[in-house]
This record gives sequence, C-alpha cells and structure tokens, in this order.
Amino acid sequence: MKNPTALQFLTQTDVPGTYYHILFKEYRIGDECCPMCSLGRHVHKHCTEFTSTSCVPCVDSTFLDEPNGLMKCKVCTNCDAGFGLMVKQPCTPSPHSVCGPLEGLYCLDPTKDGCRAAQRHSSCKPGQYISHTDSLCLDSFAHSWHSLNHLHEVVTWIVFQLTGLPC
Repeated sequence: MKNPTALQFLTQTDVPGTYYHILFKEYRIGDECCPMCSLGRHVHKHCTEFTSTSCVPCVDSTFLDEPNGLMKCKVCTNCDAGFGLMVKQPCTPSPHSVCGPLEGLYCLDPTKDGCRAAQRHSSCKPGQYISHTDSLCLDSFAHSWHSLNHLHEVVTWIVFQLTGLPC
C-alpha cells in the first residue's frame, strides 16, 4: 500500500523494506494487529491469528477514556478534601473523575479539565474585596466610585437616546 488513508498508517515489519498497514483502531502484538478495546474496557486476552481481542470492563474506581490495547485500566483521580478538592465529575469506567476547588477556595494547580490542589482565598480587610484570584485586595470605595462613574455615563447615554438632548 503506497498511500494509506487517514485511518491507516504504515508499519515496518522485521524484513527490511517490507511494510504492511494497520487500521487506526488496532494495536500490534508480535506479528498480529489486534482490534482495540473500546472506552471503559481493557484487554483480557490479546488476539491471535484465529481469535479476536477479548475485552472486559474497567471496575473498582478505574477507567480508560480512549480506545486501547492496555491490559489494565487506569486508576481514577481521588478528589481529596485534604487538598481542598471536591468531585466535579465522578469517575466511571470511561471518563475519569474531575476535581474542583471546595467552596471558598481557588485552584492552585489547574489541569486540562480540573484541579489537583486548592487553597483558601486571602482575607481582605473590611471594606475591601479580592480583585483577582488571591492576588490583590482593593478598597471597595475605589471600586464603587468607578462603578458610579460608569453608571452616570450609561444613564447619560440612555437619556440622550430617548430625548435626543445631551445631559
């Protein structure tokens, strides 16, 4: 095969210069190209020349979130409250668990789809608020003054739109 399709790729055999193709949803064991197991399942027994791959479901807080040729499932993430985490998405045999910060905490160690560790927000003095995630306390008065200034601009624009008269 000279031009594999998007679902195929070339694999070199043990004989130099000799190639054969494997379908995308297959994995190689020895000289065999075995069908992969689907999400939430792992290989119980690899295929042979005469049999197909035997797959079994992931159990006991394990998962596999993509087609695979693995003999074991991956262990689910533990959302440990000791690290300030709670479960955002529980672990099932196909999607793994996703952790998020507990109430009043912010994510200290973000991941692609969750969080590995969280920490309590800083405490601001009375009359202040947290401007950015645990980085800066600002006076509420300054924030309120900015908001009032903006509100005045909005009201002025509305009056002009309704009456055609500038304020």
